[in-house]
Amino acid sequence: MHHEDGKCTVCRCLVLVSTLLFFAVVTVCPAVLEAEDGPASARQLLNVTYESSQKHLVEIVDTSKAIELKVQLVDSSGLPVPDEPVHFDFLSVPAEAYGYHLSEKLAKTGPDGIAATQCYLGHAPGEYYITATHSESEPGAVCIKIHGLERNWASVVFMGLLGGMGMFLYGMVLGSKGLQKTAGQHLRLTMGKLTENRFAGVLIGTLVSTILQSSTAATVMVVGLVSASLLTLKQAIGVVIGANVGTVITIHLIAFKLTNYALMMIGIGFFLRLLSKRKEIWYIGQIIMGFGFVFYGMHVMSLAFEPLKAFPQFRHILLTLNDYPLLILIMALVFTALIHSSGVTIGLMIVLAREGFIPLQLIIPVILGAHIGTTSTALLASIGSNLDSRRIAFFHLFFNLLGGTLFFIFRTPYARLIELLSHQYLSDSLPRMIANANMVYMLSVAFIFLFFIGPIVSFLNWIVKESSSKGDETFKPKYLSNSIMGTPELALDHSLREILRMASFVELMLEQGMEMVLKKESDLGEKIVGLDDKVDLLEQAVRNYLAVLSNKDLTEQQSKKAIALLYIADDIEHMGDVIEIGILSNATKLIEKDIHFSPEGEKELIAFHAEVLKIFRIIVIAIRREDRTCATEVLELKTKISVLEKDLRKKHLDRLLHGRPETIESGTIHMDLLGEMRRIVTLCSKIAHTIIDEF
Repeated sequence: MHHEDGKCTVCRCLVLVSTLLFFAVVTVCPAVLEAEDGPASARQLLNVTYESSQKHLVEIVDTSKAIELKVQLVDSSGLPVPDEPVHFDFLSVPAEAYGYHLSEKLAKTGPDGIAATQCYLGHAPGEYYITATHSESEPGAVCIKIHGLERNWASVVFMGLLGGMGMFLYGMVLGSKGLQKTAGQHLRLTMGKLTENRFAGVLIGTLVSTILQSSTAATVMVVGLVSASLLTLKQAIGVVIGANVGTVITIHLIAFKLTNYALMMIGIGFFLRLLSKRKEIWYIGQIIMGFGFVFYGMHVMSLAFEPLKAFPQFRHILLTLNDYPLLILIMALVFTALIHSSGVTIGLMIVLAREGFIPLQLIIPVILGAHIGTTSTALLASIGSNLDSRRIAFFHLFFNLLGGTLFFIFRTPYARLIELLSHQYLSDSLPRMIANANMVYMLSVAFIFLFFIGPIVSFLNWIVKESSSKGDETFKPKYLSNSIMGTPELALDHSLREILRMASFVELMLEQGMEMVLKKESDLGEKIVGLDDKVDLLEQAVRNYLAVLSNKDLTEQQSKKAIALLYIADDIEHMGDVIEIGILSNATKLIEKDIHFSPEGEKELIAFHAEVLKIFRIIVIAIRREDRTCATEVLELKTKISVLEKDLRKKHLDRLLHGRPETIESGTIHMDLLGEMRRIVTLCSKIAHTIIDEF
């Protein structure tokens, strides 16, 4: 009995010990685990200032505007932890920032576990980083990022984009213009000789488009050659195909990031234009400067897009457009038709791609639409021209419209093909993919069309027929006509009328040149350059016209008059160059460096200009009337103007010796302007000698 009681007692003790051990494990182990893991794993500091999908806040920099910053402290169960201190402080601010501060650097969490403070940004835009720290949380600190924008950030973006695009387009026009002036005539002759077979035509078209940096300019040139019967329709088709292929090289050049060399190119081009009086060197400088503006314009556009990186909504809108590819194509078409350059449109896409805003799938419709839109220029240029010119302009449209439609239908596999080729064989950067997409598109369409030139000619002859509509808005000679070549006297009279038209443009240039000097209106520079282009065109037309006329059966007097008119046209054209290169460059320096003349110096320039303008108008009368008396008067006035120039130079030097600040600042420009205007008088005297000796 006692033995059984002993067993029961032992059993009861074992049960009691087991129970105590169980409760010990249940109550003690969590505390041990908590001690081992520490309080950090139990508490977590969360950034609740903005949603988790956002990377940062975007705010306008304003020292009076409070921005609420909030963090939440929670335990391991996700429950808020109240009454805990959280320390806020600035981690990083823009270099030029000042006036930034926090309303409270130490805040306690509330019942919801949230600790808050108010932030005031400084005056400088840029990235502001604020840390919130808690000693017993994991992580121990969170970082809040605020992207500060200027108050006028939207206008800055717009102006930067507009200015960069303007520089890009101006650079392309400037370079193309310089290339056409230096090599345009040679290119025309070469195109006329080397396009007897289709492959030579494609090669020449590619070369011309590459040199001119514009398939549009090359195609317009072809339209003019067809209009002048220098190219047949079949020859011209090969050249137009090559001109489209030439954009491949242009876009690949644009895709390279050469902005580091842009300013150097602009500087070299500027000094070549500024320091050289030779037209050839001046135009070479124009070409180099044009390329510099192209690349720097892209850099400016890239900087303009920088603030938009702070807005995820902007990229979201662009990505949403990816669902409407036809709309994108139409928008690119219209935009390109307005600016007359597919290079600018695709260049803008390259900038957006480089900044990470858009994918390749969105850019493909833009490429196709841009090439269709660029055909508008050739179509406009063909209005009023002969039938074959209109046919070649229509072919340019047909080429890009048919190719664009086919590639638009198969745009998804096309994009995959470009990505595959780029990843495996070429560069996989998005700008290079864009250039590759343009290359594959152009080469594929060109290859197809190249073997169907014969049927295409038949199709064009059938679809584009003679129309009774007339009219031509392009600038051209007004009085020169082949129909009166059989009457040399009348032809010479019409040549004289065209020369007088040249003189009217030069007179306007002379007036605007001095107006630009005095009023510092930089937009007049473009007008002067435009007028000089017209003078150059008319001089070339008169020269060619009189060269053809000289092969006719002329009397000795008629031959002498034809030669005299050639001399006069050449001298008037040189006057335009003096104004464009000499007076315009000095006026540009005045504006850029904000240089002012002394009151006396300005009056002297005005008076001297008035005398030069008077002599110019007298020589125009002498040309119109073939009046030797007026020509003699010009020679007499030339002597007086030489004396006046010496007197004005002496007065200017006297002011220099007396240390007049304005005179010192404007010294070189003052003397240069006197010299350039004297050159115009010298050219007037040359014309006077021609009238006296030859008429």
